[in-house]
Amino acid sequence: MNGFTAWWRTVGVLIGLELRQRTRATRWRVLLGVFFGFVSVVVFGSLWFATTTGGSDPYQDWSENLYLIVLGLVGFLGLVISPTMTATSINGDRKDATLAVVQATPATGLQLATGKLLGAWIASCALVVVSAPYLIWAVAETPYPIGFSLLGIVVVALLFLAYCGIGLGFSAVFSRPIGSAAVTQLTTLFLLIGLPAITAMLTPATVSTMEATQTRFVYNNNDSTGRCTEVRKQVEVTHTERIWWILSPNPAVVFADAAAQSDPGRDARGNRRRYADYTSSQGAPDETALATLADLVSDVRVGADRNHDETCAARYGDDYPSYSRSYEDDSRYVGHSWYWGLLANLALGGIGLAIAARRLRVPAGKLPRGVRIA
Repeated sequence: MNGFTAWWRTVGVLIGLELRQRTRATRWRVLLGVFFGFVSVVVFGSLWFATTTGGSDPYQDWSENLYLIVLGLVGFLGLVISPTMTATSINGDRKDATLAVVQATPATGLQLATGKLLGAWIASCALVVVSAPYLIWAVAETPYPIGFSLLGIVVVALLFLAYCGIGLGFSAVFSRPIGSAAVTQLTTLFLLIGLPAITAMLTPATVSTMEATQTRFVYNNNDSTGRCTEVRKQVEVTHTERIWWILSPNPAVVFADAAAQSDPGRDARGNRRRYADYTSSQGAPDETALATLADLVSDVRVGADRNHDETCAARYGDDYPSYSRSYEDDSRYVGHSWYWGLLANLALGGIGLAIAARRLRVPAGKLPRGVRIA
């Protein structure tokens, strides 16, 4: 047996110990049952609400957003539960005097931290497994290609891994479980709510004034013709492209940008959408709510590009005025931001894992105040 295999076999034993310790309790099975019931209530409750208050085809409108309803709910609750499972895994075991028994074995601090991390991650992914019937239903109904739908599920699972690592790091830093649990939840809320709030507050600071060429289309009501003119004027430019990276680690942004990058409603509003699309009886498909969120992220990353110099030829070309060109510019970053946000989250989880591995080394050089060996 080589060293690599032996290393991971030890980690596998630690994962098994962690799973038996965390999931053998009755409250874990009860939690999974309550979770499945809550997802069921939300799914069928939203279906009932859509059918009673919807338009001509309420089920179609509802089913297109079922993917967001199910996986969004699973992801949100999972991001709350996942870090909680690791936020007390080290200081809680130390408080119960069970950690020193494992530290007395030949397992290294990195092996012990990795085993705790992967054990908590596997337990967290049970939330995805429990909601599998609704996820299969959502993937079958969503307008996205199956590859991007499955990518969204994988991204949510990897976010669980990152948040488990964050909780593990705080569990190693704080000596009291209640303190690490509270700080972990605050960190989760900061990534979910704080990052969009910071982006919104910093947006006014990115506004500047510049002189640019603007177009103006003047219509003639007598013969329904028009003429485009170009004028130079002072315009306010909002350079949100300077701060888009603050918003990218937000888990909702990561999920939306990964899953909804090929929404058919967006494709219909690209270069292939013409004036006839607005007047046809069938019309172009609407975007899903998840795709709208992905477009918002792309708009932030595009920033001031839409306010730069614009000539009549560049905007209208030789055809009837079309809105496809500006829409294409606004959505050009859709599907190109999620991996940066995911890497940022995984980096935070990796930092937490590194801190935990360092704190679990034996012998310990210096123990934090209030921490005991056994």
